[in-house]
Amino acid sequence: MRAYRWAFLAISLGSTAAFASSDVDVQEDPPAKLAPVSLENVKPLVKGNTAFALNLYRHLPKDENLFYSPFGVSEALAICFSGAREGTAAQMASALGFPEDGREVEQQFSLLHLVQENLARSSDIDYEMTNSLWSKIALLPTYSDLVEREYGADLFKVQDFSSSSTKQRLTDWVSEKTRGKGVFPEEVLDDPLLQLVVMNTLYLKASWERQFPKRATRDRPFHLLDGSEVEVPMMVQTGMFQLGKWYDLEVLEMPYKGGELSAIILLPTEKEPAQGAQGLGTTPARTSLAEIEADLTAADLANAIRCTERERVRVFLPRFSISSGLGLKQMLEALGMTDAFSIEHADFSGMTGATDLRIGSVLQNARIDVDETGTEAVAVTVAAITTRGGVREEPPAKVFRADRPFMFLLRENITGTILFMGRVLDPSNTPDEESSDEETG
Repeated sequence: MRAYRWAFLAISLGSTAAFASSDVDVQEDPPAKLAPVSLENVKPLVKGNTAFALNLYRHLPKDENLFYSPFGVSEALAICFSGAREGTAAQMASALGFPEDGREVEQQFSLLHLVQENLARSSDIDYEMTNSLWSKIALLPTYSDLVEREYGADLFKVQDFSSSSTKQRLTDWVSEKTRGKGVFPEEVLDDPLLQLVVMNTLYLKASWERQFPKRATRDRPFHLLDGSEVEVPMMVQTGMFQLGKWYDLEVLEMPYKGGELSAIILLPTEKEPAQGAQGLGTTPARTSLAEIEADLTAADLANAIRCTERERVRVFLPRFSISSGLGLKQMLEALGMTDAFSIEHADFSGMTGATDLRIGSVLQNARIDVDETGTEAVAVTVAAITTRGGVREEPPAKVFRADRPFMFLLRENITGTILFMGRVLDPSNTPDEESSDEETG
């Protein structure tokens, strides 16, 4: 049984009468404890997943803090893809960036799981990933066997999705697999046509390899997009990190304990201040985050990370928490995945043998907390398929000051898989613990 910690993914299906890959580096020399997996075999899928992550990112809300799990979306929809046929399957493969039109994609995801299981076994990282199917209908043995074998999915039989006992079972299962952090999106159970729920849970908690001293954290200014400032708790430390510049980006990689996972910060460059009439410097010009987000490709990201070198760096990073509730249906349709949602054209006959299934909605709830000790992150994705009806002289430290809006990634370092990503526009805007902003897309 596989699981990821702090990201929960659920896909619900009922019955219906209705990324282009780019160059992304994959580490060639994995640690000795890595299970015997040919990384060459997963390169195409990692490239496609990365392209999909960035393509989807560009369609998400642009005027607020953002956090989501692109891998969670890919994994959940891959399980649905395994039951898709004809044009529905072709569109999904293209939109999701699956290599070779999705041929053998299940085996490639299975190989990624083997690599990620090393995170689950690590004493330095709390990481768990699980898949499950909760079915009211009879699934084809070929489909159920495939998702059990390749995705490690648990299968459960459900008599009535509207019953309180079913809701409690689902809620308890999600809570158990996400250490109490994931919340099952109960609104999917309100659909009277619901026949199948496919869930993926992802939970992650990791400590920085080099933690920020809490005594050094104090309120410092963070520059917002509108030119104003807010005071936020800014963490500070000096150490050896991978740092580089790539065109209009400053790139910082901060490893978590064990080295199998890193946070990568993509910070728009701060340009030299222009000289005023009296020779006085003005406010530094800053590259627009929107420009970076609009143009960044998977190949660009690989090149930006590749350009970093180990440097002595004084890092300023805000403490932040982000909670996002996203409805992804329209974004996925914009990427070309239309038939899967269509009453007339959806074809998931590989699941049941009938052509009466379609995806009604895809939802994801996600949250991340970053502080001096490390990172904890959770995401919940739901796709609902419904019916048709020693003392030495140190070199001077360079400065990386994340005091303005930035992008960030959480990357599994063996294959380069992006598990989570997002942006920080205003770290003072913290999520309400009691509220939930899930959208139904």
